[in-house]
Amino acid sequence: MKMIETHTILLTAAPRSGSTLICKLLNQLPNVVILDQPLSGDKIVRLRGDDFLYAFNHKLADFRTMIHTEKKIVSVQTGNQFLQHYANEKDEKGLRKRVVKRGITKIDKYLADDFVMILKSHFLEELQNTEGKVARIIKVISTFFEKMYPLLEDGHVIYYEDLIATQGQILEMVIPQAKNITEILTNQNSNPLYDHAIMKLLGQQLLNSEGAFWDFYSKEHVEALIESLDICEHKI
Repeated sequence: MKMIETHTILLTAAPRSGSTLICKLLNQLPNVVILDQPLSGDKIVRLRGDDFLYAFNHKLADFRTMIHTEKKIVSVQTGNQFLQHYANEKDEKGLRKRVVKRGITKIDKYLADDFVMILKSHFLEELQNTEGKVARIIKVISTFFEKMYPLLEDGHVIYYEDLIATQGQILEMVIPQAKNITEILTNQNSNPLYDHAIMKLLGQQLLNSEGAFWDFYSKEHVEALIESLDICEHKI
């Protein structure tokens, strides 16, 4: 996470790493507004460094004006459900159903003039056409960490494992009121809705690869995840 301007936080994460869960938790707090991936297709996502920050600040002003004047935001949603990307069931191919769409969401809570706006984006739309599922995921992960590493300051990285271990209260480092979060969170890495074969193959490919992702995670982390998937399969 990174503070872009006063009362505005950029939340960015590799896909399927828990960022939507963070949004759900922070959205419960007073005087906080979440914008979930409102920049898809915008040329801003292809910029880097200072060019990105300069253009992004101008876009933020537009979002704030919309929130102040119309009490609406552009965000990902599923029907009337905000911050819900996947159904808890599989499609005909055995994959978890993606039911998300982008639309206008009405804000139904009071906001003071100094409300905190949290914008989530992966900034990786240009990689969606990479061929091969595992190759695409590897490229997305590698590009994401390479792209975001220079922008993140020390102490601005939240790991999914720590989010679960603290039951969400690690988000206090972002917004102090988060220390009062009372959600019961469980680790979903072994969720049967995920394709464990793909996850294990991806893990092995990562272990044989080099990239900026090793500045955030160790190979021991990946090995432990693969082992946990093996244990889960034996239990089944």
